Amino acid sequence: MSRAKRIAVCGIMSALAVVFLLIGVYTTFTFTASFLAAVCLIANAALAPKNFVYVFISYTVTVITAGFITGQYLEIMTFALLLAPFTVAKYYADNSQLNKIFRWVIKIIVFEICLVAYLLIFYFVFIESWNVVFTKDWYLWIVIACGQVALVAYDIIFTYIIKWLKTVLPKFFRR
Repeated sequence: MSRAKRIAVCGIMSALAVVFLLIGVYTTFTFTASFLAAVCLIANAALAPKNFVYVFISYTVTVITAGFITGQYLEIMTFALLLAPFTVAKYYADNSQLNKIFRWVIKIIVFEICLVAYLLIFYFVFIESWNVVFTKDWYLWIVIACGQVALVAYDIIFTYIIKWLKTVLPKFFRR
């Protein structure tokens, strides 16, 4: 695929991811919309697997544009700090030549760093929302435990989505 086509596809996928994030902001489907935006993000990686620049540009444009349009940063934070970084790390770790155990270690470390960053920003920036959500201290531990379960489920689901993207996308974007 030529460079111009890759840039065009990067723009299209970024715009589609922004649309999904806008749907997530204005409906109750915040996590689902963030998941679909992550699929758009990883489509860039599937089309240009050795070029991380397109994925990073798509991520940056998506987050900035959705944040600028909506002004609802708390809803976009799920995509920006949890789903997108983990999805990109998962894609590149799974495509590496590393042992399966090391791939899982990389994915778990990235997820834990992202989860801690998400919770810290949620606590320090959105303290009013934090106090509403975590009225009891043990609610936080439930969120952390559910995050660990979601990590495994998300990894399995996204493995099949990536396989599907690798088979479908080259048919639409031929060289």
